[in-house]
Amino acid sequence: MKDVVFFLQKDVWAYLNMKGKSILRSQVCDAMAKSAVHTDLTKEELANDEYLFQVYNDNGGRFEFDFSDKDEYINSTLAAPLSSTYLVETDTDFCEMKLKKQGVAVMNEELLGKDPSFFSLKESYVNKGKDVRYNKGWEEKEFHVVLGGHHCNALILVDPYICKEGAVSRMNKNLQSLLNVLLPERLNIPFQISIFSEFDQMKGKHVYQEIIDAIHAIRPKLDVQFTLYHTHEIHDRLIMTNTYMIEVGAGFALFKNGVAANETKIIYCPYKKPDYYQRLKSVARINRKSEANENFANYWGDKQNRLFELVN
Repeated sequence: MKDVVFFLQKDVWAYLNMKGKSILRSQVCDAMAKSAVHTDLTKEELANDEYLFQVYNDNGGRFEFDFSDKDEYINSTLAAPLSSTYLVETDTDFCEMKLKKQGVAVMNEELLGKDPSFFSLKESYVNKGKDVRYNKGWEEKEFHVVLGGHHCNALILVDPYICKEGAVSRMNKNLQSLLNVLLPERLNIPFQISIFSEFDQMKGKHVYQEIIDAIHAIRPKLDVQFTLYHTHEIHDRLIMTNTYMIEVGAGFALFKNGVAANETKIIYCPYKKPDYYQRLKSVARINRKSEANENFANYWGDKQNRLFELVN
């Protein structure tokens, strides 16, 4: 199992200790307590800081005092994957550029001030309305607003039925619009997608090709590693990424005919929820035992998804 990685620069820590920042500092400390931390603070500075020393105790001493060059760390292949978070003293343009190109959270004082709840475990509900006649639904641009700055670099989608009636009809109704919201335009690393669903296994290669063609059509500049799994084992309907998790009770029909009757829940900082890891373990187990049997395969693609590394 690999850790969620947190990078903390001492100038930003000083900002978090300013008057009026205690709630934000507490949320950041809570996130670091569940992470491996790299920092340019010294061991002596940590030992003399009651809040950081508590984090040190809570995360089992997983501190490395080697975060000296933020550019090197953010660009490194070691740090780029997974749910890496960077609190750095730098300009906002640099943060936003890295956010979009790496799919990880890069925050300075200005961005922390704009979204002080970024590191809190929170839930947002969309399409919450039982009577479809009064539910106007959510357009893609509104969904972008709800997701805010929570960019990602890996995605797992679980839905027993999203491929079952044929990839073309499902893609047109649900999946293509959903991926158009969730996928970045371009990353410096491959964006990894895994879909777990039920469908006619004998048509698996055809379904796989239809979906990958649709992904390339909406994101021609994005380097994508995609795997499609056939499974009867999971009945949840959810999306997991390295920065948020989306749950829905009755399928991802978020944009069909401009109306979506299903309640959808978005969970930010999902690595703070135990069931995030339990669900990742379920799909990682299917990934490990999937076989590409020449006559009767149950997966198509390269089985690459860095989210599996959080639980393997």
